[in-house]
Amino acid sequence: MRQYQKLLTISIAAYNMEKYLAKTLSSLVLENTYMDDMEVLIINDGSTDNTAAVAEEYVQKYPSVFRIINKENGGYGTAVNRGIQEASGKYFKLLDGDDWFNTNALRDFLRILRTEETDLIITDYVERYASGKRIQKKVNCKYGKQHSMKHQFFALPMHAVCSKTYILKDNDIRLEKGILYTDIEYVLYLLFYTKSTSHYPIFLYQYRLGRKGQSVDRKNRCRHIDDEYKVYENLKSYYNNHTLDNEYEMTILYMIALKYNMIVYMLLAFNPSRKIKKKLIATEKELKTECPIVYLISAGMSAKVLLLRRSSYSLYYLLSVYTHMINVIKDLILR
Repeated sequence: MRQYQKLLTISIAAYNMEKYLAKTLSSLVLENTYMDDMEVLIINDGSTDNTAAVAEEYVQKYPSVFRIINKENGGYGTAVNRGIQEASGKYFKLLDGDDWFNTNALRDFLRILRTEETDLIITDYVERYASGKRIQKKVNCKYGKQHSMKHQFFALPMHAVCSKTYILKDNDIRLEKGILYTDIEYVLYLLFYTKSTSHYPIFLYQYRLGRKGQSVDRKNRCRHIDDEYKVYENLKSYYNNHTLDNEYEMTILYMIALKYNMIVYMLLAFNPSRKIKKKLIATEKELKTECPIVYLISAGMSAKVLLLRRSSYSLYYLLSVYTHMINVIKDLILR
């Protein structure tokens, strides 16, 4: 039987997060009866601001809970990988350095973990915009304990998952180094080795959006589209080269299709050009050949993808203009 020092490891990737980290860490402060169940690893990824100093304050106040791990800058993936390596909790959950947990929900979550034995625990989350707008996001997965996922497929973001630590360690789950958007790798690789799942209606994770310079900002995503492509290729490669011995295949394929559709969306968000259109067509042909199931699923998920294919891509210019207009409207709404 496996022995663990703590019930839950919370791993926080932090790079130049001095403005936000205090809020992140303060959201984890509970009564001792709950904090004794946690270890909080603050992975300082070579920050050049006062991130380490903010983290050190909590290490000094709660030395049995908070620990800072200073490392050279290597990007988000290396911070997650280091957290997995250092974790000593039965369960493992990621928290980004500019996000936070609902403290009351964390208390409830820890109570659940005391009697929980499923491999993967799903909780709901809240998108928190800089404008003050809040959107509750429920994962499209049945609530309760489940040992069969055969007829379920849904998007499963990093914010919603908590896994048994041994699954990460024993299967050597590691994220790509030096690129952005690898959080979907973390979730998809986990699903290959998950045998059971629980989903609880707890809005634990508070996901900050609209922060200036944020990697998930639409303009930054377009700027780093090569990273998106690399992650997409990694997902396809992992699926093609690893044996799947559970009932999560449809969810995995759905998530690969979701990443692919994100790339299509970003290509449409660029200024229309023949070069972009050719790249889009080439990407489509490659997917149809390499992973035809994902090719079919992606069209079922996106009207834009379906229209592009049905029109033999002649609607590319029209859809590109439409995408630009929608983006402008969204920016105005969330401003």
